[in-house]
Amino acid sequence: MSDVELHQQLGRIEGKLDAAMSSMSRAHERLDKHDDKIGALENFQAKAIGYAAAAATVVSLAGNYIIKKMGVG
Repeated sequence: MSDVELHQQLGRIEGKLDAAMSSMSRAHERLDKHDDKIGALENFQAKAIGYAAAAATVVSLAGNYIIKKMGVG
């Protein structure tokens, strides 16, 4: 194999490696965006569960208060 052919093959390999690195970089950026979105959804879910638990507690306490005031139970 001549020096010219070797340099051509090395150039093709380098080009393919650059393309693969670029593709991996774009995939990494997409994963970072997905991580951010998932984190935001998890935070929203935790808040929603907390608010639902608080609301259930308030409704339960109010119900007990009303029942005691009515003299039922």
